[in-house]
Amino acid sequence: MAQAGHAFLHAFIDAVARFPAAAAAYSASDSPRKIVLVAATADAMTALASAYRDRSGIFLVVDAGHTVFAGPTMTCLGIGPICADDVGSDLQGLPALR
Repeated sequence: MAQAGHAFLHAFIDAVARFPAAAAAYSASDSPRKIVLVAATADAMTALASAYRDRSGIFLVVDAGHTVFAGPTMTCLGIGPICADDVGSDLQGLPALR
């Protein structure tokens, strides 16, 4: 949960700085959405970060390895807020976390 919280918060902070209109629209929304998808590998998360860097706020979370992991480990990628028209096909086919 903490890793996902870091991803969400820092992606939003990035969006405020680089995509202020999208961040403002998200903040003003009556039903802001958060969707959690599963990427199979850290390389897949890195590729998604590259694909969305110019479309929305992003943040790759790398856990420092002080508690659960033995060393630095990429755990989450925050993307957004993002307009539905900007999502593209990169996220299609990734399973939702259940």
